[in-house]
Amino acid sequence: MIGCHPHTSRQSLSTNPTMNMTQTTFALFGKLILVSILLSLIAVEGRAQPVFTTETISDYLVTAPNGNRLWVKIIQPRADLYPSQSFPAIVSVPGGLGAGEGGNLNLAAIGFVEIHFNAEGRGTAHPSEGVEDCNGLVHQSDLKAIIEFAHTLPNVIDYNLGVSTGSYGITMGAGCLGRYSDLEVKYLVDNEGPSESFVHCFEPWSLDGDSSNDRLNAAYNMFHHGSIYRDSSAANQLWWSEREPTRFIGNIRCRYLRVQAEYDHAQPPSALWSGFDYPPLWYPCKHTIDMINNATSGSSPWTRVNGLPLGNATNATYSREHPPVYYSQSMQTHPGEIQMIIREMANMPPLAPANLTMCLENSGGQIVLRWRSVAGAVEYRVHYDSVATGAFSSYETVLAPDTTALLNFAAPRLFYWVTRAVP
Repeated sequence: MIGCHPHTSRQSLSTNPTMNMTQTTFALFGKLILVSILLSLIAVEGRAQPVFTTETISDYLVTAPNGNRLWVKIIQPRADLYPSQSFPAIVSVPGGLGAGEGGNLNLAAIGFVEIHFNAEGRGTAHPSEGVEDCNGLVHQSDLKAIIEFAHTLPNVIDYNLGVSTGSYGITMGAGCLGRYSDLEVKYLVDNEGPSESFVHCFEPWSLDGDSSNDRLNAAYNMFHHGSIYRDSSAANQLWWSEREPTRFIGNIRCRYLRVQAEYDHAQPPSALWSGFDYPPLWYPCKHTIDMINNATSGSSPWTRVNGLPLGNATNATYSREHPPVYYSQSMQTHPGEIQMIIREMANMPPLAPANLTMCLENSGGQIVLRWRSVAGAVEYRVHYDSVATGAFSSYETVLAPDTTALLNFAAPRLFYWVTRAVP
């Protein structure tokens, strides 16, 4: 199962501070992370995934920062059947101006907690309070509240929560994670999202001079705003300043994976309309290159375009002349690929939180792990990746104020991670 673990506490570990130890370098972490990722992927692809009986819980479970109630749907392994297990979580942001009430990523049965929600002003069967905000600051704050709510769920692994966005949903996702970059989010999966108002408003379609494929009216009917390219007024620029993902993606601190096929679901070219090479305004998949370049040159510690089998490098930048490898045709011809990508991201090692600093020291075949104390912590959990038990399948508890763990090399552990538990 992916990253789930029993809630078992181990005996508190302590070490003699006078032990003779030599400092290791943080390069060791990089090697451990790489081995951990590879073993995790082998585990995912090399065996059948367990099937969990699932349940759906829904109600007005979250209150937005402005006081409006948000309707939320949770699809998860049944709590009564798996009371001692916790799972990775994925928060889903739908495309367009869509509601999440009909969402289903089909991941709960293999051990995920899915969280879907209706942002303010959205929903037919279960409308959330408030008015439509077109994924601006209000909706970005809604997503923040949803993420914080997800972390309160007892069956969610705190360090393994991701966000998945579809199409225009990246506007909410990047805006939220860029503005609230201290949120505990492990990764962001962006499925062919637009980058700026020029793309939001389907301006690339107008560049070929063929009015039969223009989509400007459809965009205006959705946003009631034209692109900054056509309307550079101060009021229009202010409105779009909340809704252009390229402004925010460079500020996110989680991993970022961009999904892109050669034929985008909304932008040219397509199987019917080839070409559309009009630099600098547009060329095929320019929005992907803009997004990945901004994220890579920004605060994200890890970026990549598309799934691992396509071979794109991590933390790479691209250009029109040197693009990444895209999926062939459209994403519709690659069913299940988003689920595979989310599974890959969930299996990656956790990210280092800003409030914990760790170092490894080698002492006679043992590892000493030290970290900086956190105010209010009652215990720390040392998670590990093990050949025997799989990716982060358990943890050892160290009671505060101790901030040191002695780990034995006899048990082959490949990566260590510390999270804190507070009252």
